Amino acid sequence: MQQAINDLLLGGGQIPSGFLPQEIDRIDQELSLIALHLSFARDRMRHLPQGIVRRMFFTGQPLLSEEALRFGFLDSVHDRAELADAAMARARGIAANSPLALRLGKAALNESEELPVLQGYAVEQQYTLRLARTADAREALAARREKRAPRFTGR
Repeated sequence: MQQAINDLLLGGGQIPSGFLPQEIDRIDQELSLIALHLSFARDRMRHLPQGIVRRMFFTGQPLLSEEALRFGFLDSVHDRAELADAAMARARGIAANSPLALRLGKAALNESEELPVLQGYAVEQQYTLRLARTADAREALAARREKRAPRFTGR
């Protein structure tokens, strides 16, 4: 799930649902960890440089959108006027994919994220093989071959 952030975020465990590094943000957004739980700080250390997380933790200084973008915590930043359109464009791009492929891809990412590289690769390959046997995979290949938009059924 993608989320468009419009207000100052304060830590303390009040994290928006689906808060991921791929979020769309507006350009003047700040992320702050003022009343931060240590477990949240440790999780953010996977996505931000340790020094930035420590700065936020110990000083309460916010992380500006541009800074979050530079560190890969966000993948795009938009002005308020562009935010809704950008979020909808992202949602349409996701919705155009096979719902089954999205579910399996998300499961593969979640299952393999904490694993060593070779074990993670093996997990991803299991999901790839599972997806390759679906009607949606056959439809994707046919649509590409026929130069048309795919019509996914989720099977």
